[in-house]
Amino acid sequence: MKTLNIWIVIFTYIFIIANIGSADNTPDIISFTDGQIIWTNVNPDLYYTVEWIPALTGTNDWTGSFRCLQDLQSSASTMTSSVPMFFRITGNNTAAHPVTLSPTTTIMTAGYYEATNLTQVSEDLVSSNIRAGITLFGIAGDSNVVDTSSGDAATNDILTSRTAWVAGNLVLGTRSPS
Repeated sequence: MKTLNIWIVIFTYIFIIANIGSADNTPDIISFTDGQIIWTNVNPDLYYTVEWIPALTGTNDWTGSFRCLQDLQSSASTMTSSVPMFFRITGNNTAAHPVTLSPTTTIMTAGYYEATNLTQVSEDLVSSNIRAGITLFGIAGDSNVVDTSSGDAATNDILTSRTAWVAGNLVLGTRSPS
């Protein structure tokens, strides 16, 4: 069996940028050896994040996640991935860098999210708005919510004083009983 050594990374530069406020509150990287980074704790009330980027050129999108280094797969004979090269330490007064979910978009960017009840994000996320047989975020659809798109009844097919739903529309009957 062939053993591949794919996690050989040479760190040539380490950068530190702190989002703490004043220069007096800037943490210093003390050491980066044997896979460990050590820095000064300038404020015990802050929650720190070790962020990284693969290069100092380009978009400089700092990330605190190593998700892009997981579950890599390809049928190609070689693979390439950005790996941590440049680091910074950021401090924040909250325990995470939460992103608030929004009822106006279906896009959720990568990151940490505050614990939430999705029904508080959108009041419309209730059983009575979900079609029978469908479950969204653990909420089962209501048996009274059905797909009416295949309906083809006309007003004269339905008895007077009766109603039916056809293709999403309420149809009032006009046919007299025989």
